[in-house]
Amino acid sequence: MNSNPDPRTQPLTGATNAKRMSKTRKVVLIISGIVIALVLVGILGIAIIVSAFRGNPPAFATTAYWF
Repeated sequence: MNSNPDPRTQPLTGATNAKRMSKTRKVVLIISGIVIALVLVGILGIAIIVSAFRGNPPAFATTAYWF
């Protein structure tokens, strides 16, 4: 009997059901997630700044019936 079988030939059971991910791939996923979040926050910030400097009131203020 082989006491150290090849893990590629063993069935996945229990906690090992998830595929293993390399450390590099984890780092790339985390960094890309942070970058995407920062880009979205930046776009939102630019949109808020642009709308503040436009000088026009929001469109819903003229069409809202409760004002």
